[in-house]
Amino acid sequence: MWLLKKVHTYAGLLTFVNLAVYGAAGLSVTLLRQSGRPAPVISYQNFSIEPNLTDRQVAERVRSQLSLSLATPVNSAAIQHDAANNLFLDFRYASGSHQVTVLEKEGRLRIETTRNSFVAYLYILHTRTATFHSGDWRMQLWADYNEFAMW
Repeated sequence: MWLLKKVHTYAGLLTFVNLAVYGAAGLSVTLLRQSGRPAPVISYQNFSIEPNLTDRQVAERVRSQLSLSLATPVNSAAIQHDAANNLFLDFRYASGSHQVTVLEKEGRLRIETTRNSFVAYLYILHTRTATFHSGDWRMQLWADYNEFAMW
């Protein structure tokens, strides 16, 4: 009986953080609806491409160069080409996004960075479950923790 009480107490404490995130996300989305996103910050970085690389390999190199570990794995839908046939990459993660255009002829990247509001950040965190497969151990651990807390 004593062990059952301890397990019950610790399980409750483990799910408290999750419950707080769910509650804060629900209340903030309901009460603090924010219209629009902040204006993106545009920057450029030098970048060269070796010949015969696939779009996915280029996307992985860009992700690595920009240190976007939370945007892993690179989703196939995030790899596209724009009207000028430049490679366009859309990296999304909980705290914002990087929309990158590989300007191969110029030898650089055009990076459009947008940060999510705290409300959007909480909302995204509360939707991550075990079906979400991240390449980053921190997001995967959070997703597994969410799944545990729901059950």
